[in-house]
Amino acid sequence: NKLDNVSVLPFALSNFDGESNFGGSGTSKMFAMGAGTEIVAVRSAASLLSEGMVAQPDFVKIDVEGAEADTLRGLLPILSPSSRLLIAMHNADADRACMEMLHEAGFSCVASRGLDENRVARWHSDPDLYCVGPEYAHREVDFAALRAASF
Repeated sequence: NKLDNVSVLPFALSNFDGESNFGGSGTSKMFAMGAGTEIVAVRSAASLLSEGMVAQPDFVKIDVEGAEADTLRGLLPILSPSSRLLIAMHNADADRACMEMLHEAGFSCVASRGLDENRVARWHSDPDLYCVGPEYAHREVDFAALRAASF
């Protein structure tokens, strides 16, 4: 996409370093870590940062087809208190686990309308959750913009 502030690395991001099966059938929504026959390299954000492969992020988009909690578990230790996250939630278990970790870390979150709907009905999509760290200076501006956009 001709973006100069994005790096693509050949790893799945999780809470460990090693390898995992990856795959599934049908659309990408059916693919998952721990499934399928493809073996992929897996890294934690902490190890990538400590090895100088990435800089400390201040904004992270997580869309990992159900592995949100493991990815967040590996990412939270390196996030600054002013970080922002946008997480696509793929199931109720991941949503609950992520919300617990984010709450414990002092993050404030705004659920999209789709996420609110999925939390009270059958899970049917991958709605977003926007989160800001406890020291993020523009939280109210961001939250107001999301409400105005019917997030």
